Amino acid sequence: MMRDMLNLSINRDNKIPLYKQIRDQIINLVTKGILKKGHLLPSTRDLAQSLEVNRTTVYKAYRELWSLGYTESRPGSYSIVRDRKEINRSTNSVSVSIDWNRLIPLNDVPFKSAPEPVKEMFDFRTFSPASIDEAVDKFRKCLNDVLKERGSQLLQYGDSYGYKPLREYISQMMNENKITTDLDRILITDGAQRALDLICKLFGKPGWTVITADPTYSEALSLFRFYGAKILSVPITPDGMDIGVLKEILQDYPVSFVYTMPNYQNPTGISSTQQNREQLLESCEDAGVPIIEDGFSEDMRGTILPIKSMDKNGIVLYIGTFSKVLFPGIRTGWINGDALIIKKLTALQYMSSVSGNQLMQAALDRFCHLGYYDLHLKRIHNLFKKRMEKTMNVLSSFFPVKSGEYTCPAGGFYIWFRFNPSFSSEEQLIKKLKEKGILITGGSIFSTGDSGVNLRMSIAHVPDNRLEEGLIIFCSTLKELLKG
Repeated sequence: MMRDMLNLSINRDNKIPLYKQIRDQIINLVTKGILKKGHLLPSTRDLAQSLEVNRTTVYKAYRELWSLGYTESRPGSYSIVRDRKEINRSTNSVSVSIDWNRLIPLNDVPFKSAPEPVKEMFDFRTFSPASIDEAVDKFRKCLNDVLKERGSQLLQYGDSYGYKPLREYISQMMNENKITTDLDRILITDGAQRALDLICKLFGKPGWTVITADPTYSEALSLFRFYGAKILSVPITPDGMDIGVLKEILQDYPVSFVYTMPNYQNPTGISSTQQNREQLLESCEDAGVPIIEDGFSEDMRGTILPIKSMDKNGIVLYIGTFSKVLFPGIRTGWINGDALIIKKLTALQYMSSVSGNQLMQAALDRFCHLGYYDLHLKRIHNLFKKRMEKTMNVLSSFFPVKSGEYTCPAGGFYIWFRFNPSFSSEEQLIKKLKEKGILITGGSIFSTGDSGVNLRMSIAHVPDNRLEEGLIIFCSTLKELLKG
């Protein structure tokens, strides 16, 4: 009788388990409105007898109906059909009942995806070096080895400061750069950007102010804006930040910190001189203002030591990373600074992620301790030294001097182009270059105001055998635009 009432049937030749057949048929009856709210389902015993199945089969079907929200039941009572909200099977939202823009200033959260590789184009946008296959193979072996040896341990939560052996290696590496440090003053983070984000969280407060170079790293500007900072820009000269302007700002404004990239600055490629670094440190010491030193490309082996190496009063927070010159995907960086500040930053990181990726950090530690990292750095340094020399030679021969000027970095992989008023639109310039197969980054994202028409070129990702060809096409396109 119950079977006829529910109109259920069982197909024992069907590969679908019996309990799922029962469950799906009852769901179908509820969805069509045949079984309405408050309807009593047969007991598991009665339905099992009616369908000639094991009672456990019906019990499993009823349990799934309950977990999916189609029934409600109490111990010792029948299962009762409930009024379940209809499942939204559409991928498109029909209507929005919440004003998200009122709750969250979405326009203040910029979204930038990583540039997609484009075949047959010269990609001068990407700033991560193309991975060397030999390094990839060695890292894969290191990852497999640590997983095999200590996988059960490394897949648990780890030290909030980061994997201790890797922090010891970082400490040794910092000492080689004449930065005296210890484990309590090193925090491993998920990349340099994560390190800067933690610093913004720590320093950020209503009405706070930061000083940067102009131009500067675009994602740093995005973070400062998101955390509500007032950004004061200091022009960058061939020697580094303009110290005269910096001192004036430090005298006139309460500043939370000065953000700087002394080596192969992004986007200009400029490395500040020793004298400039000394003056910047002295100016900030006199004003009692911390320095955030972003050493994102320190491992390109600049000849001048970091500002942190002269920091006797503990005012410099140094950000380092393995991601830029090794593999961007490993997302491993660090912060070196005063022990008390590092402790506070560690507490902030713990609140959002508890601990970092121990497995990745352990594999990286083995990669470093086996000497593979130093070998990779030597190869990368030699590769980009030659690339930059080739780039400067091509530009000196083909760049139309009437179009503007460009920086001449001693290393790294960035060149900054500043164009004269003949080029009235950055957007049109980028569009024309793209038509010729040149992908490049506009300069407006690196400045806080209107600084004219500028471009940032990265020589990191264009294949070595196509670099000269791409540079010549870039220069010839500029000549065509000048003629126009």
